[in-house]
Amino acid sequence: ATPASDVMSEEEAVKWIKENYEEMPPPPVAPNDPLFSGQSNILAINADDVWETTKGDTTSVIAILDTGVDTEHPDLKDNIWKNHTERLGVEDYDDDDNGYVDDISGWDFIHNDNVAEDNNMHGTHVAGIAAAVGNNGIGIAGVSWYSKIMPIKILNVNGKGNSDDIAQGIEYAYQNGATILNMSFGGYGESQTMKLALSNAYAYAYLVAAAGNDAKGIGPNCSNCKAMLPAAYTFVLGVEAPSSWSNFDQDGPLFS
Repeated sequence: ATPASDVMSEEEAVKWIKENYEEMPPPPVAPNDPLFSGQSNILAINADDVWETTKGDTTSVIAILDTGVDTEHPDLKDNIWKNHTERLGVEDYDDDDNGYVDDISGWDFIHNDNVAEDNNMHGTHVAGIAAAVGNNGIGIAGVSWYSKIMPIKILNVNGKGNSDDIAQGIEYAYQNGATILNMSFGGYGESQTMKLALSNAYAYAYLVAAAGNDAKGIGPNCSNCKAMLPAAYTFVLGVEAPSSWSNFDQDGPLFS
């Protein structure tokens, strides 16, 4: 807008600023993480717009049900969830009586121990996308800068798992305070054991799963449909990619 005159009075200047600048949106949030400029996923889901209101907080606990998580990764370690009852308790004793001894930072259901470390790095990658520490000058910025990451290893070094381990991991997650369960895996066969665990978890947490990478509709009601589970369940948020290889829900709904 053009100023009212070359030399405005103070009253005119205040009025002009109010009319032309006060309603302008704030600039987009740009963290100082060195790899942020390459994070096209942030723009794709409009996360940077949400950051103007919230960047997440520690009350949100994201269970990463996957190949484990590198809990000492410099961009993740400050956001790793801690079971403080066990952390401050007696070593080699189940202080919180949850059936898992010294589960200070999650559980490994593949080896049945309390070290849910990642020997594949898929889980660490997923954890970073979800909740790498933002604006710390290291690596990337997670979608949520401050949420806690609960490592739950239910997939082996080859990224494979079975429904019993997965079901136990789901039960562990919501029973120990996870508010979001992230499941970047799936299969075309149904397990009633896993479905029951997910049904129980649904009352306590948001359930998120990968739609799959086979360019198929995950159904129902189409000729090329195959239900990728757990993403295809109506009570699970299935995540697809805007690409030719991604599975998709042909009848929606879709959100971005």
